[in-house]
Amino acid sequence: MAMLLLVVPSVLWAVRGTLISWRDLLRTVAPPLLSTLIGGVAAFIARELLVEANALVRLTLVTA
Repeated sequence: MAMLLLVVPSVLWAVRGTLISWRDLLRTVAPPLLSTLIGGVAAFIARELLVEANALVRLTLVTA
């Protein structure tokens, strides 16, 4: 968790004095971050829906 908290200050320090702005960084990071969040939500919902499913059905769906 500490490494995650250090990402923002480290990146801000790394681009200090360059032509790269904070807005450029957000524009670059936003699409992968959004798709990661959507995938995480989808995985959580799938896990909740498959709790009561048969083990063979779960194995088939998870590895598909």
